[in-house]
Amino acid sequence: MHEPSTQRQARMPAPTGARAVPPYPDVRKRARSIAVRREQVPVGHEVSHPLPTLRWRMPAFACFAAPAVRRPGTPLRIGAPDRWWLISASDLGLAAYALTRALPFTDEPHHGATTVTPTGRSEHEAAADLEALDELMTEAVPAFFDNRGTNPALRADLESVLAAVVAPELLRTCRLLVPDFFSWLAGGPVDHH
Repeated sequence: MHEPSTQRQARMPAPTGARAVPPYPDVRKRARSIAVRREQVPVGHEVSHPLPTLRWRMPAFACFAAPAVRRPGTPLRIGAPDRWWLISASDLGLAAYALTRALPFTDEPHHGATTVTPTGRSEHEAAADLEALDELMTEAVPAFFDNRGTNPALRADLESVLAAVVAPELLRTCRLLVPDFFSWLAGGPVDHH
């Protein structure tokens, strides 16, 4: 289970004029229920967590999906992402959808299928990590969308939780999808490209 930093300060109210962003549990719920996921993403594909981005000229949450092979008793195998989409941060509506063969989200080459190493984490630990992700994203994302700095301990906690929730084999693809968010998370500038 992720242990949050003891250095985190008490929550501060959002600055006046800060962008209103839905709580992250609502974003995750919408990402699971949005029509494009039901209608365009093949059953069995692995779908990423929605991650914040400003790359496409608006605050949004980006997701990708990749073919996956699930067989009892064997580790999950995931291919290169074959589609991606954006969910608007303002109304949680679909903002964009593309197949990577038509509109790739990166110029970087994707490697072939990869095997996801089982974490050995219990369902309870995984649920606690998701709860921590929900809390930390809800707190951090408005600052990211407003291109504001935030408590370095919050960023470190969020980076740690993402590393626990997202399979290491998929983190590279997440970084390619939303490099602006990962740059901000590391304390760098928000690069919108």
